[in-house]
Amino acid sequence: MQKLFALFAVVIIFLSFQNCSKKNLQFSPSDLTITHIETQKTAVDSFRDLLIYDRTNGIQYDLELNSGRIRVMNDDGVDQGIQYCLSDHQKEALNQILFQAEVCEQPSAGQGDRVCAQSYQYPYAAFINGGTVVRLGEKRDACSVPTDLCGEKAAQLQQFSQALVQNPPACL
Repeated sequence: MQKLFALFAVVIIFLSFQNCSKKNLQFSPSDLTITHIETQKTAVDSFRDLLIYDRTNGIQYDLELNSGRIRVMNDDGVDQGIQYCLSDHQKEALNQILFQAEVCEQPSAGQGDRVCAQSYQYPYAAFINGGTVVRLGEKRDACSVPTDLCGEKAAQLQQFSQALVQNPPACL
């Protein structure tokens, strides 16, 4: 009886996989749907503050763009009572990065029947003006393009941010 049951199970498994392989699949370029998504650009001169995240130490550097003053806050936004100041050289370097810079934001298109892996990339910085916050480098899923400065200015600002986090400038 057990041999008959085992044979029956093998036959069922064998027959259930017969339709898995499809032959003669035809694919043509006309089957593709191309969606063009217009990138929205925002000038950075409308922002007053740049928030730089230090995820390793759980702090944020709130940099006032006009004065170069930096307040240190914890991840909850509570002021830690520590202040730094950009040197004239650092202010000039930051101004060169931000001169005529734009934030490129690609609006999320309807995913339709696409399935995106769930992943999250933390932002390295954020521009702030009043209640408006634009997080740079943040990626919410595997299909999205992170909002960041346009072109090579994104890499320049990331380098500036990393240098500031590694060696915060003392006020003189």
